[in-house]
Amino acid sequence: MPSTAYRLGAVLCATVLGPLVAGCGGGGADDSAKPSAIPAPPGTSAAPAPSAPPSSSASSGPALPEAADGTDLRACADSRCEVEVRAGDKITFVGDSSRLKSFTVVRIAGDTLTHKAAGPPGYSFSGSMSASGTSVVNGLKVKIVAVVGDRAVVNLS
Repeated sequence: MPSTAYRLGAVLCATVLGPLVAGCGGGGADDSAKPSAIPAPPGTSAAPAPSAPPSSSASSGPALPEAADGTDLRACADSRCEVEVRAGDKITFVGDSSRLKSFTVVRIAGDTLTHKAAGPPGYSFSGSMSASGTSVVNGLKVKIVAVVGDRAVVNLS
């Protein structure tokens, strides 16, 4: 029969060392790959933070560069501007009656902008331009900066 001192030592050893040994895993040959369980601080959740949703620009393809005058077609009244346009946009010019009166975007498809322009009374022009193209219509220089989808950035001078 074991002595009282031996039994007290065994109980003390089991009480102190038992939880330490139980927390070591010891069940598999390689426990180093298992994440350690660290309790979360009080008042916080131990659940992982949700991942951020994917950026819309990453999934929507190339972005149209920002135009110096944004979408303000009135900035083009003096025939000098850089604006973002869509089909149906009409730019009206003021000033020299020998130049154009208006420039209208008829269609944007693929990398092509189709337009019509009205000049002095009785004159009209129409045509198409490819992306990064430049055209001169009755003294107005029109440069396509970029085309993305149904929008384009054009520079007029």
